[in-house]
Amino acid sequence: MRQDVMVQRASPDDLVVVSRDPGVLGEVVSLQSMGDETSVTARVLESQLIVVDGTVRHQLRLHLNNESQ
Repeated sequence: MRQDVMVQRASPDDLVVVSRDPGVLGEVVSLQSMGDETSVTARVLESQLIVVDGTVRHQLRLHLNNESQ
């Protein structure tokens, strides 16, 4: 379970997520915002290390599953 991630839409079908944890290519993840009971699922396409404010984080590129939209 990943918590406290930053999410940005990269395209209509892709999201970019910055997380403390790495992603596993091909893994299907579920995203739910605080206070919202709906969730979306997406597949991890890419996971790379980045530095944010001097701290190592993982930038994940996710592809939304069709049923999530």
